[in-house]
Amino acid sequence: MSPPNMLPAANDDALAEQARGWITWLASGDVGEVRMQEFERWLALPEHRRAFEHERALWRSIG
Repeated sequence: MSPPNMLPAANDDALAEQARGWITWLASGDVGEVRMQEFERWLALPEHRRAFEHERALWRSIG
């Protein structure tokens, strides 16, 4: 993985919003098997992974 400041920007606002939703869900601790499978399917697309990694780096940088 690239250092956080080297990650590509999540150019699509909708994807960034989806990624933030997944991050919030993962942080909630309410992680069920079915929902995790949905997340893994979503994350399998390269543009989704880029958005997720970008938003996760931002999340980590603020706290």
